[in-house]
Amino acid sequence: MKKIILLLATMIIGLSHPIQVQAGFTLSQCDWNPYVGADLQWRYMSFKEGFGENTLEHSAPQGNGYAGIRLSDYVALEGGFEAAKTRNRIATLSAGEVAAGTVIGALMSPTVFRSEIKMQDIHVDLLGLYPIYDFNACPIEVFGSLGAAFVKATSERQTLAVAGIPRSLTRTLIVKKTVVRITTGLQYQLGNHLGIRGTVGWLNTAPLTIYSNDGIAGTFIPEVKPLDTFFCGIGLFWAF
Repeated sequence: MKKIILLLATMIIGLSHPIQVQAGFTLSQCDWNPYVGADLQWRYMSFKEGFGENTLEHSAPQGNGYAGIRLSDYVALEGGFEAAKTRNRIATLSAGEVAAGTVIGALMSPTVFRSEIKMQDIHVDLLGLYPIYDFNACPIEVFGSLGAAFVKATSERQTLAVAGIPRSLTRTLIVKKTVVRITTGLQYQLGNHLGIRGTVGWLNTAPLTIYSNDGIAGTFIPEVKPLDTFFCGIGLFWAF
């Protein structure tokens, strides 16, 4: 999926460049047409074995709000904010299983955790757009984007019980990092202002390590290590 999204986005951005050159496009000719929009999306992010895949939810609904400037028929600049719904999961782990990088020992088995993760980011993107069909005198456009997302990931893990004995210990894990964001999709402007957009995308979240910096004493620092994020969604935009 990552390779398909990357290929489509690269092709569309690449198509927009020679068209701009052929048309003699320069920044001084920009119309600077602004627009705003919002999407409802579904996000999927798995985790490395022993670092969240057995304690955290892998998917969640999320929202994306954005604003952009259409520089020409083929190029736009866009910025937005995405936030996923915080979901929690209760997991019971036995001896030999790994949680946040540490093995559950026989004396700790079974251990019950309640874990949650919160993902949000601010993103800035360069869009290439290409019309593929006119419907009711309005173009259906395919688009691709390449940009950066400034991600904040927060995971909270509460230990509910150890070896059948109730416990109440909460660890908070946080990381902030800039990652690559790539999208592709279709959009159709219904009239002079209102339009609809469908998007699929990828975030390079695999390099993240979400670690504890809560100041709790001890030699063990729990870590969550996500894999790459994929998302899809549909929404509306308004062109001014």
